[in-house]
Amino acid sequence: MAQVTPFIEVALFYFPLCLVGLPLLIWGNPMRNHVMPAHNDAMPMQHDANIDERLRRLERQVDEGFARIGEQFGRRFDGVDERLDDMPRRMEYCNDLAHSRAYNSGANMDEGPLRSLPLPTGGYPPPEIFPRDANELRKLDPIAVRGLLELYELPIYDNDLTNQVTLAKHRCVRW
Repeated sequence: MAQVTPFIEVALFYFPLCLVGLPLLIWGNPMRNHVMPAHNDAMPMQHDANIDERLRRLERQVDEGFARIGEQFGRRFDGVDERLDDMPRRMEYCNDLAHSRAYNSGANMDEGPLRSLPLPTGGYPPPEIFPRDANELRKLDPIAVRGLLELYELPIYDNDLTNQVTLAKHRCVRW
């Protein structure tokens, strides 16, 4: 957030210049062919009051606009900060997931130890419900398979075989 502050300060500095210079570039100088009166007393006081009121209203609108812009920047950068703060946890989860899947991919049809995958919520499932090898994975009863699918937040199907295949694919075990 500290890097954004200079940008906002620069924008606040140049914004009034844009308000004055942009209309001059687009429409030209309206006072170019106008002859100013010899004395300031020639303008009525009401005209000065109208200009002052319009200037105050313009300043208020500019201030409100910048306040809204500042709030929007703040909200957006708060969301970015939260995601960046969560990045190490997400990277660790993805690294553990890839490591476990690579390990499990070496398990043969009915042999080879399996490594449990990290849960999406963090941590690992209890060791007593996780099959130790590919053979145990194939022999899991449908209720245990559904329980593991729920833990890993995977879709649950009506067909028990489809549920077992889904769990095996998620763990990167050849079916």
